[in-house]
Amino acid sequence: MWEAHAIGETLQIKIEKLPEVERAFVHLDFECEHKPEHSILSRLPNTQP
Repeated sequence: MWEAHAIGETLQIKIEKLPEVERAFVHLDFECEHKPEHSILSRLPNTQP
């Protein structure tokens, strides 16, 4: 758990260094068999021709 937290925190810090990002939140989940709860793809406009 300590290692996962360190990785997530490192990712958050790197994302927050991007000029267009004010604040980032990184969520780590050990369960990978369930449907994604926060699917951004379903909310993005379709850009395919």
